[in-house]
Amino acid sequence: MNLSNLVLKNASLVIINDKIASINGPIPNEAKIIDGTGKWLMPGLIDMHVHVPTDGGPFGP
Repeated sequence: MNLSNLVLKNASLVIINDKIASINGPIPNEAKIIDGTGKWLMPGLIDMHVHVPTDGGPFGP
């Protein structure tokens, strides 16, 4: 597996109506620009670290 194909560096992402419209495509003139330099963008990951109780609480056995 070539891991360099799994990460896009210095990429642009356009979101329209809460959905990904393009990756590395044209950026609309009216777009709000968010500088993500030094950050990671991972759509779909909401809470990457959570502890679920197993003591019979709402998520327990």
